[in-house]
Amino acid sequence: MRIFKYRSTPIAFVIWLVFLWLLHTDVVSQSFLTKDAYIDINDGALIMRQDYMGFYLGNKKIGFSRYILKEDHVESKTRLPGKYYLFESNSFLQIEALGMPITLKMHQAGEVNEDLSLRNFSFSYEASGQKLTVFVDVQDDGLHITTKSEQDTSNTIIPNSGDIYHADMIHLLVARDGLEIGKSYSYPVFEAMTMSFSNVEIKVLDKEKLKLPNGTVADTYKLDINLKGIQTTSWINEAGDVFKEISSVIGITSTAVRETREEAENMDFVSKEVLNQPAPEMDLIKASKIAVDKPINNPNKVKSMDIKLIGAATGDVVIDNTFQSLLSQGDDHLVLRIKKQDYKSLTDSLPAETAPYAVNDDENQKYLKEESLVQSNNPLIIEKAREITRDAANRWQAARAIGDWLYLNINKEMRVTIPSAVEVLASMKGDCNEHSTLFAALSRAIGLPAKVCAGLVYQGDGFYYHAWNEVFIAGRWIPIDATLNRIEMDAAHIKLAEGSLDAQTDIVNLIGKLNVEVISVDY
Repeated sequence: MRIFKYRSTPIAFVIWLVFLWLLHTDVVSQSFLTKDAYIDINDGALIMRQDYMGFYLGNKKIGFSRYILKEDHVESKTRLPGKYYLFESNSFLQIEALGMPITLKMHQAGEVNEDLSLRNFSFSYEASGQKLTVFVDVQDDGLHITTKSEQDTSNTIIPNSGDIYHADMIHLLVARDGLEIGKSYSYPVFEAMTMSFSNVEIKVLDKEKLKLPNGTVADTYKLDINLKGIQTTSWINEAGDVFKEISSVIGITSTAVRETREEAENMDFVSKEVLNQPAPEMDLIKASKIAVDKPINNPNKVKSMDIKLIGAATGDVVIDNTFQSLLSQGDDHLVLRIKKQDYKSLTDSLPAETAPYAVNDDENQKYLKEESLVQSNNPLIIEKAREITRDAANRWQAARAIGDWLYLNINKEMRVTIPSAVEVLASMKGDCNEHSTLFAALSRAIGLPAKVCAGLVYQGDGFYYHAWNEVFIAGRWIPIDATLNRIEMDAAHIKLAEGSLDAQTDIVNLIGKLNVEVISVDY
């Protein structure tokens, strides 16, 4: 069976969605909402704004988006009183992963109140054969969320008090609140992709006359925008219109430029704004590789590894003092020791038990709970988990049986999806994201607390971003890498984050900034 060498999504994938999310938010302040408005011939609604942006990596066009803002013209889905606005955006991206072209399509639509706070919205994502839709309804007790895929529908409530905003309103909010050099803003937004809240931090840096590709000059304000560690520079006018945005992803300059519809939708069109940019490395996974001076031979046999992680602080890694411990730290680096667990003593010390297992540890109950995309209560997941582990004599044998089954039965295929356990079980294909998500669901289904970890793995010719699992057995967390068949997981892994997809996205700002110096390796 051929195993691909590395996998950076959901990390690289998250970068792109969040990056896209920031770049297509071009609306206007409320006092200008009716400027140049016109009637939609399809539904008679007053269209207040319709904008197009082209997306570029270096000098290469990779996609575009369309944003539209309308006055309310139909009964609100929430049936709440008061004026509201309708927004809709469509985005298209073409990227590469391991030399494979991948097309992503995203659609968002929803309602905001007159003060621009969110009422409801839907988010749909389509790529690698997956179609996932998330519906979010803001109610008094929090956000009511329905996640729908071809194989499953789940419902959850995330508690929230106070107003919450949609990312498409960012520039509109800034324009509404008044643009002043040196002024800072912070807005709470909800991310449908990671099912989490984040604060968007914005600061007005300066006022500039921006020369546009068509030769005209616009009076703009230069903004610094920070969302989950991704820094974006944006140029907008007093009405909130976005003319240009620049961000750095894995060391590659990414630019969004305001364009006409014809320019934006023409993938062969290249804006004058980016003509002088260098040609980029289009493969995000290759671009995110961390090369090392001292190669690691037989990484799957590494029992202990000391490394210097350059460009990281203590908050950027997981120090559990079991698998990974901190030896020392400097102004720009950490020295870590990573040790393989003693799997033999673990196996020898466990009592005989058969699944499903009872868990009396309240601290780890959250790692048994079902999540929107880790559907451990789904009957198909439960049935498969019991089938896989029916001959297991103890908890580690059960975890190992799940890992072995995943490695042997899930076809190793590069996918750019928002991983859903039920979808993976149905398709029987995927990479480390799909493996780790399904592992977590199958383990939880039989009473084994499990979580997803994200970080770096040495594979082939360097360190690559990767995902694996940990299961809680005999009072400690035991790592297991089913994707690479490193079930009794070696020490050639560096753990940067653990938990849900939201927790994994916290390492986005590290990609392209970390370097690894291998100090010593023991086999």
